[in-house]
Amino acid sequence: MSTDQRRGELRQALLGAAERCIASEGIKALKARELAAEAGCATGQIYNVWSDLDSLVIAVNARTLDSLDVILMAARPPAGLPPADQARALLLAQAEAYLDFARHSGHRWRAVFEHRRAGSRALPAWYREQQARLFSHVDRPLRTLLPALPPAERAALGRTIFSAVHGIAALGLEELLGRQSYQQLRQQLGLVVTAIVRGLQEAQAGPAG
Repeated sequence: MSTDQRRGELRQALLGAAERCIASEGIKALKARELAAEAGCATGQIYNVWSDLDSLVIAVNARTLDSLDVILMAARPPAGLPPADQARALLLAQAEAYLDFARHSGHRWRAVFEHRRAGSRALPAWYREQQARLFSHVDRPLRTLLPALPPAERAALGRTIFSAVHGIAALGLEELLGRQSYQQLRQQLGLVVTAIVRGLQEAQAGPAG
């Protein structure tokens, strides 16, 4: 086996170990010594294949974003609805899919938002682009619902809606505003998303008469 192959295998072993650690215990449990032990290498060897633990966490989070991207892409509204109703139903299906992903992915989902790079360093451009792909899912139904809205404003609106859904999921699942059943949380999510969309459509249509 060549040196490059060994480096590649160690890199993947460490990535898998980091992902399992974050999934089971959360990002704060990630320690170089434990990772090295699971991957079967010396602690110093980590930095031969990963520049630092930050880079390793970003790679784990990228995998999580990939999984979330697939989930949101698979969200589907009921068939046979008029275009506007279908677009509203798609937004709601995406919101519910996001909530389900957050619930079942737990620590992996939290790590995407909890991770902060040491020294306030910026995230890599490729990772920021991957984050931006999440908003493109929201943009699809918004193009149908708000066709007159300029693309830049629609993109900003998509981020706002995504942020609202994330906030409801985060506060609800962490029970930061009191205990709720999961069904109650889904119902509230539906109410908020529906209210946002209807309000935006009414604002764009202008006053009646």
